[in-house]
Amino acid sequence: MLVLLTKADHASYKKTIIDTLLGTKTAKSSGIADHHTCRLGKWYDTLDNPLITNAPAFAKLAGPHACVHAAGKKALEYYEQDDASAALEQAKLMDEASFEVIALLEEIHQHIKGQFE
Repeated sequence: MLVLLTKADHASYKKTIIDTLLGTKTAKSSGIADHHTCRLGKWYDTLDNPLITNAPAFAKLAGPHACVHAAGKKALEYYEQDDASAALEQAKLMDEASFEVIALLEEIHQHIKGQFE
């Protein structure tokens, strides 16, 4: 269940960044969670269940997850500096890494399900 929740949290994070770039929200780069303080990061950093940590996708998750947060924060920083072009470029990087995070979370989810079937 936590894997499914983290997918939703991840989408919410991304939506906050995009909504801010579109001017419908007012998130600040200084207030955005990093890849250790979001729910996914806390889960990832403290997990010690080999059923999950031994999943091949689990080891691959850290890099793209860090990229999502770094690019999202950078997008907001550029937005705050009125550099829309650079903000958009970072948003694209965030989006690309986000697809990888979601795919890896789905792999982890399937791995867990497979252990109980």
